[in-house]
Amino acid sequence: MRYIFMLMILCFLLLACQQAAQDIPDIVKNSFKDLYQDAEDVEWEKENGNFEVEFEIGEEEMSVLFDEKGNVIEIELDIKVEALPDTIRLLLAKDFGDHEILEAVKIVKDSLIYYEVELEKDEAEKEITFAENGSIFHLEAAEEKNEDE
Repeated sequence: MRYIFMLMILCFLLLACQQAAQDIPDIVKNSFKDLYQDAEDVEWEKENGNFEVEFEIGEEEMSVLFDEKGNVIEIELDIKVEALPDTIRLLLAKDFGDHEILEAVKIVKDSLIYYEVELEKDEAEKEITFAENGSIFHLEAAEEKNEDE
């Protein structure tokens, strides 16, 4: 019985993923295909009236946000900490040296480049968005990690 229940859940999730991909307008899917022919592990999600696609190209993980007309709104690329600009790495070492860096992301939006860094200290996480010049653009309040996760 337990096996059948788990199989039903798996089938439901697969159908939900297929349905999500079917809800994406053709113009958006075509724009994506034109820009990223080598994309693999493609997953679509509707986000506030726009369409976000997460995917991989080789070893790189990316996401792109499209509007309903297929225009790119934002591109996010997971990067190594070493790929952050020196000004940001120095600021992190100076002001957040006691935090662990969990993730670094390069963001391109409105022809501007930002870097988002996720940090952790004492089970609390925070996210900092830097402008390309290293100034802090946005600091999200720390969240306590839920030990049930």
